[in-house]
Amino acid sequence: MSATMPFDEAASRRIEVTYSTPDVIEQRRIVRMRKILAAWDEHLADPYLPRRLTSLLTETGFTVTQRSAIPLFNAGYDAHTFSAGLIGFIAAFVPGRAGVTATDVNAWAEDLTRLGADYFFSLNRYLFLAVK
Repeated sequence: MSATMPFDEAASRRIEVTYSTPDVIEQRRIVRMRKILAAWDEHLADPYLPRRLTSLLTETGFTVTQRSAIPLFNAGYDAHTFSAGLIGFIAAFVPGRAGVTATDVNAWAEDLTRLGADYFFSLNRYLFLAVK
């Protein structure tokens, strides 16, 4: 016994809708930020060096006598801060890397500068003191 279902042409069409709700827009910003930072990592010889440096120094005969972090923190966007200046360096470096376009970079920089009081930048720099 076989049965056939009536064909419903309207139901078979696929309709795609693009929503621009705040959540979708924020998700796009997050994806763009990750993409920009992944491209920016290409300027580093080893982005994981600080976590490995103690063992690398020890294995080559050094004794690590001190390790410390030197934080750099900017809360709220201010054009006269380290992080605001860094935006230009990143924007100049990343186009053409990891699929980042000039349009991506411009939108990313604009997102950051528009954050105002919600802008947040935190960077740890690491100091290792070793003797041989």
